[in-house]
Amino acid sequence: MHGSPYATLTWTSILSISYLLVMITAPWLGAYADSSGNHKLILYVATFFCCVPTMGLGFCNAEMFLTIVILLVVSNFSYSVHQDITASYLVNFCEAKQLGKISGFGWSWGFIGGITTLILCLLWILNAANFLDNTIITTKTKVTGAMLITGGIFGAVSFLALVKLKKFQFSNSKKDWKGAWSRIIKDFKRGENSKDLYDFLFCIFVYQSGIATVITIAAIYAKEVMDFSIDQTIVMILIVNFSACIGAFGFGWLQDKVGHKRSLLVSLITWLFTTILFFLADSHIVFWFAANFAGLAMGASQSGARAAIAYMSPLNKQAENFGLWGFSINAASAVGPCAYGLTTVLTNNNHRLAIIIVGVFFLLGIFLLMRCKFRTPSEIKNCSK
Repeated sequence: MHGSPYATLTWTSILSISYLLVMITAPWLGAYADSSGNHKLILYVATFFCCVPTMGLGFCNAEMFLTIVILLVVSNFSYSVHQDITASYLVNFCEAKQLGKISGFGWSWGFIGGITTLILCLLWILNAANFLDNTIITTKTKVTGAMLITGGIFGAVSFLALVKLKKFQFSNSKKDWKGAWSRIIKDFKRGENSKDLYDFLFCIFVYQSGIATVITIAAIYAKEVMDFSIDQTIVMILIVNFSACIGAFGFGWLQDKVGHKRSLLVSLITWLFTTILFFLADSHIVFWFAANFAGLAMGASQSGARAAIAYMSPLNKQAENFGLWGFSINAASAVGPCAYGLTTVLTNNNHRLAIIIVGVFFLLGIFLLMRCKFRTPSEIKNCSK
């Protein structure tokens, strides 16, 4: 598969399988958590099936294609489940007026964890010969060590946190979790107390398609358009993660001060401005500015959406509604990069023109956000009386 023109398509197709599984099962798992209160149990299982397959990937070779596919799908699916159920804990940690700050703080720590893991992997790759006291170190050995570090850190930190984490304080929904999808469809058709949420979820799907595209193609764009070296690309990723950490925390504070719509609007306008900079960039300096603006906007928009979903969801449907959030962002992860890839095909691999499609996602996201209403379930009930 190395060097094959189908390598990228194979990679994205494998990830799409995991995204599809998340989209189908997320509302069910969320509803089950809300009905049973077994949030911690789900997180324990998701942690195990994320970190172990991740470490297992380090021991695979090119002849183990089916094994690689299974491990990738299981690990990515489990990570997405972990993200959705973890997000539903947000209301347990703070009051409604602090959702933005706490969500941003948590997302910032996530970026710090990613930065730490990346640095440790780089240290291993650069010093593997010294660690193993062997001057002949293969690429396979370096990759195996990096996968063990990545999976090991995720598992260790998650399990330690879960041991300390108190049981989820939930209001038993007393609903059949197996009927989650039928309830969602019925509520959507009738528009009962859910229109605000579904409008915002569609808005998330649209602008997250742009974010997912930027995350997926950033390194490719840097290489193909800006002629970045591998070293420059790695440094860029590190710095962008620092920017994202600042963006998540800073915009989380802003969200609690000015409201969900205004703070998210600022982040989407920043995304649109960033896309314009990417399109116009003709020097490394301009591209660096654009990359850091992307980091700020990425942290802000992702943590901000999580806080808004928590704000708009009743206490007995937090996990179920965050399952719908997971559905939206995973659908976007499949649609956005594919749209970009198709555009590069139609424009004869012109990445500078293809980046315009990303701007379209953010422009549509701004339009949809302006039409969204951010009301708590109790506010909706009072308005309907």
